[in-house]
Amino acid sequence: MAPIKIKKFLIVVDNSDNSLAAVKYVAELGLGRKAGLVLLHVFDHIPANLRDLECDPRYTSWLTSEALEARQRINIEDFMERARQILLESGLTENSIETRIQARVHGIARDIMAESRKGYLGVIMGRTGSGNVPGLVMGSVANKLLSRLTNVNLCLVTGRPDPHKIMVAVDSSAGAERAVDFLPLLTQGRTQEVTLFHAFKGHDLALPKADESTAGDQRVDVHATLASLFEPVFTKAIARLTKAGLEGDRISTKLVTNVFSRAVAIVDESHTGGFGTILVGRQGLSMVREYYLGRVSGKVIQLAQNAAIWVVR
Repeated sequence: MAPIKIKKFLIVVDNSDNSLAAVKYVAELGLGRKAGLVLLHVFDHIPANLRDLECDPRYTSWLTSEALEARQRINIEDFMERARQILLESGLTENSIETRIQARVHGIARDIMAESRKGYLGVIMGRTGSGNVPGLVMGSVANKLLSRLTNVNLCLVTGRPDPHKIMVAVDSSAGAERAVDFLPLLTQGRTQEVTLFHAFKGHDLALPKADESTAGDQRVDVHATLASLFEPVFTKAIARLTKAGLEGDRISTKLVTNVFSRAVAIVDESHTGGFGTILVGRQGLSMVREYYLGRVSGKVIQLAQNAAIWVVR
């Protein structure tokens, strides 16, 4: 089968605030100017938050009624039009936006995965949806896609992220290199502030024993040594980005040492630095074949707030 030449981003939506936040993020980031957008809703005539009532015969006739299905369809059609208008107001053209409501066939997550195999650059959705249980960090559909959608880049949006500052979590793994190479597809020629970030855990430092009077100086030396050792990774990443057209003076690097958790360090930096977009590789240096998602990437997704986390395949 010939490869699909026209590539687009797929925005998965339901009638929820988090879906609307994902659409606004896409609009503010400027996606769709060089690659089209498809707004997709997998329509289920029974709302996710009412699925538990299927087993109760008292609600059978109501759940299967045409009136309930019609109301659900009107709600999602209104949502899709609202989302389309947000994208149009951001400067996109009518031809760059496609809206699609398709009936549930095998299951919402499985139907989304089937659509994602049609040549999309990335799938974007809210971290939680309309059927989310209060208190859960991630919705059931997002959780299924995160664990199974390994063929395409996935973005989970939480809160209201500011997309204009981008952080790429890097190490010397192939996954991190793919995250760096994916970045120009997000910026699509627009000027963005980009920071390449790496964190060394405390046990990586292997500090020698020292008394209190010299421990501080030794930590500075260790930090400088690690920074020097890691510099080629930063240099290589910057070279790849500038070759792809990003402005070198808009790219910075930051390395921190002696952290308790790499994921916490990434999330803390995103909060303090105002980074609304975070790119992580699906798997890093500690890749385990049995796991589809790296430990650091998974924790970042769980901990981040007001951020769009891109998990790059």
